Formats: sequence, structure tokens, C-alpha cells
Amino acid sequence: MKGRPFSGTMTPSTLISVYDAAFSKDHWRSALDMCARSMGANGAMLYEFSNLSQVNFALNETNSALHAAADILSEYNQLLADGRGSNYDQEGLGATHRADPFEVVLDTDIWQLDESYQARPEVQLGIRAGFLRRALVNLSDDPNTFRGAIFLYGRQCDAAVPQQAAEVVNQLGPHLSKAVELNRFTVELRRRYDAALAVLDKIDTGILILTEAGEIILKNSAASQVLAEGDGLSVGPDKVVSCFAAEAEAALKDAARCLAGTAVGENDEAGRIIQIARKSSKAALVAVVSPLRDAEMELERNLAGALVTLIDPQKPMKIKSDVVAGAYRLTVAEHRLVDFVLKGLTNKEIALELDVSPETIKSQMKSMFEKCGCRNRVSFVWRVFQFAPPIF
Repeated sequence: MKGRPFSGTMTPSTLISVYDAAFSKDHWRSALDMCARSMGANGAMLYEFSNLSQVNFALNETNSALHAAADILSEYNQLLADGRGSNYDQEGLGATHRADPFEVVLDTDIWQLDESYQARPEVQLGIRAGFLRRALVNLSDDPNTFRGAIFLYGRQCDAAVPQQAAEVVNQLGPHLSKAVELNRFTVELRRRYDAALAVLDKIDTGILILTEAGEIILKNSAASQVLAEGDGLSVGPDKVVSCFAAEAEAALKDAARCLAGTAVGENDEAGRIIQIARKSSKAALVAVVSPLRDAEMELERNLAGALVTLIDPQKPMKIKSDVVAGAYRLTVAEHRLVDFVLKGLTNKEIALELDVSPETIKSQMKSMFEKCGCRNRVSFVWRVFQFAPPIF
């Protein structure tokens, strides 16, 4: 079974299909069909789990070729569940998640594709489905999350194709990762509530949907409260969002323009995190901006814009800090910093609270960020937010 002709590029239509899937799992098959075509692959699948010993591949996150081989995929999962495998996925996925985010790991980087390799029970099942070669992609920069994609090629695949596919993944990987993240968020909301518009007011965190011009299409009650306070963020009579700080306003509007463009395949940026300074002495708001497409047309026909999640460090999130500490194996000293960071306290203020030196706090903070895979406070707040679906 030969691979499809290698297109070697991420087309706008591929990008659009990925963000369609972000809104509904029903679109993953067509999205992964297009991703596989871009990669010159026959098969494509996504996976996510928190423990390498609990691997299970879901049919609703595979492309058409793997849907056609549903019985073999089911047999593959049963093989793993029964412990009759050869540790194949632990080796392969373990190597993938030691790689940098959006880096392609080829099967030949892990194994010699000799007779003993082809005799492994997991590989035998793949061969029965017409697949032999693999290209694996790490889709997470979180050291505690195992999320990725697997692209499968036929036995007669040109060995150069998986190598060339790495160029496509550099473009495609961040968008697949963002789509999976958004899908998890929207699917959870759909599961709990029936009406898409009613969902927004069930979220105890500000949610805005902006057009590419920065005009507010929809906002929930939490966002309305932030806008009414006018402390850092407000809305004018033209319904266009504005910020107290000119620099933040320019950044937010540029993000809305660029990421609305991403949603329709005009740009290739997966998301931005922006700090919005306030008039008062309160800590800056954190705005997480993502591409949005309403694939189901439940909000508005042909809607494509930017989804803005507003995180207010002054309003503690409904999360137990021990969840974060346990997930990232924080020390006792690092654990006690979590709540202070979420409240927006500076290193100096935390040092005063704990009666230690600011240098001690700085060192502990650096260690905590490294363990969580975060660059700074802003990305740390977003990481913690991902642990706490803001639904009441």
C-alpha cells in the first residue's frame, strides 16, 4: 500500500479543517484526512494520556483509513489492555515525548526495521492494516502531558517522505495542539450544557468572541463584569474592545486580527498570551487569544474570529494548589508559591509574606516554572488555568 502523493505543504484548507475540528469531534476525521495528505501519509491519529502504561487509541480521532480498519484498531487496544504486547508503544511514545514540541520522531530513530521488529505483535497488526512506517510528533510543551500525533505509511513508502514531512509538522504541529486544547474545552462545555449561548454564562471566567476588527460578537457575564469595571479593559459604543494601556490595546487588536485570519487559513499562528495592565494597582489581566471557527454554526453562520479567555489573578481560581503540586512534583517550598502567583503578588511581596529573601523566592520560582514547562508568570497562570475548567 503506497503512500499518497506528498504535497509537502500545509494548505489554508488544511488549517481551516483543523480549527473546524477544534469546535467538534465530528470533524476530526476530515481534518486528519487533510493532515495525512499534507504529510504524504495513509493513516493519521491523535492520542493523549497521562500515563505511558495506559495507552488507548480512540477511533473518533483517526482519519478515514484508520476508520476503515476499526476492527484492527480495536484488536490493537485489546492487545495492549491484555498485556500481550511487546512494550512497543512505551518505547515509541516515550521517545516522542522526550523530543522537543512539534519535533518529528521517525520509527528509524527508535528501532531497526528488521525482521525481529516486523515480528512484534503491534507491528504485525499495523502490517495487516497496510501500515509499516511511522512518523510520531510531540504535540505538547507540558512535561506532564503526553499528547501527540502518529502518521502511518505503507510498506513500500519512500523513505524520504517521512523525512520531508518534518517540514510540514513545523507548520502544522502548533495548530493541531491548539485545536486539541480548544476541543477539550468546548466538548466539556457541550457535555454539561445543551445551548451554546447559555454555556458562556456558566463559565466563571471572562470569555469574549471578537471579529478580526476587535468587535465583540459575544461575551459572557464574567466578561461583561470586567468590561463594566473599566479597569484595564472596556468596550466603546462601536462594540470594539479597548484597553487602558495603548500598548496592550494594540497587542490585543493585532492578536484578534491575526488569529481570526488563522481560523480561515490566512495565517499560521496558533495563539497568543497578552498582559493587560489596569488603571488600579491590581495585577494585570491575562488574555489568552485563540482562533475560533463555529463549525456547527450554533453561534453564527460562517463565524470565524478570535476566542479571548480573560484570567484575573485578583480572583482566585477554583483549584486546589496541591493538584498542581502533585502533577508537576513541586517541592513544599514551590507548592506554597502557587496561590501567591495566582493572586498576582510580586516576588518581593511573596518574600514579605513568607519572611524570606526575594532571591530565595526568585530561585524557587525559576525551579517551579521549569518543572511546569513555563517561561514566565503569564504562561504559568495559563498552565494552572488548564487544570481548572472554569465551570460552576
